[in-house]
Amino acid sequence: MSRLIEVSVPDIGDYSDVPVIELLVQPGDSVAAEDAIVTLESDKATMDVPTTHAGVVRELLIKVGDRVSQGTVLMRIEAGAEAVVITASGCGAHVREYGYLLQHDAAYAAKAARISLLTRDIAEAVMQEKDALLELLRKSAAATRRKIAFHAPCSLQHGMQVRGAVEEILLAAGCELTPVADAHPCCGSAGTYSILQSEISL
Repeated sequence: MSRLIEVSVPDIGDYSDVPVIELLVQPGDSVAAEDAIVTLESDKATMDVPTTHAGVVRELLIKVGDRVSQGTVLMRIEAGAEAVVITASGCGAHVREYGYLLQHDAAYAAKAARISLLTRDIAEAVMQEKDALLELLRKSAAATRRKIAFHAPCSLQHGMQVRGAVEEILLAAGCELTPVADAHPCCGSAGTYSILQSEISL
């Protein structure tokens, strides 16, 4: 799970009570480890302070003009993965089973359970930005209107239990969806029946 980490001024030698002259990031910005986040200026030198962790800036605790020294907390960063996004639903359905498949493995049970919990199909990830995305799609819908049929893969609608997300995005984009008869059946041949039920998968 993600966690909040405080980023402080590192050892900057003999400098103390140094003014902040520039903020290089704002709340919501993504940063990589060692990215510069603020600029300090003493009477002898200008220096950039790097972050020690990758993540998303959640809170700035200083502003331009503030004076800082070694150990001063500059900001809080949310570190860690929010989701494991899978672009192929067949893979996603399997990854979601990691927790079950490895539940008796002393070394990996907890890790696998966490991965299963974080696994998202790309459609679910997109729908997390639903409000902003759908508004943008509606603005351009008239220019992109087309008639299509969408049949959700069985691994998406049954394996990952994601139903209606892709259709909602397509409708918002101006597409006219034609009904797909018997859209719910599953062929079962996405690698499982062929191995586990060879007699009935021919």
